[in-house]
Amino acid sequence: MSARAGWLPRVDPDALDARERLDAALTVLTDEGQVPPCHTDPERWFSDAASDIMAAITACASCPVLAQCDEYATADGHGDRYGVWAARPDAEQLAVLARDGWPRHE
Repeated sequence: MSARAGWLPRVDPDALDARERLDAALTVLTDEGQVPPCHTDPERWFSDAASDIMAAITACASCPVLAQCDEYATADGHGDRYGVWAARPDAEQLAVLARDGWPRHE
């Protein structure tokens, strides 16, 4: 099937609702003068370096909008998200962590 001009893929309404809730929570957070961790060094959330991935996971875990981020990350159910969302790395990042022996227990 070929793509038509102006054609957009179907987006799950639950995912749209979850994204709106995440955006609202982020707005409240920034209005309060807080910055979510993923906005301080966004490249880390999409890195393929094990140390960056683990740092993103750790930073996510204490984020005030973690619940809304998790809801959005899992709402569509297609599993095609990219990067760390809600302290969970994507499939490629998981492979990097496994290859590099993370998490390391010291």
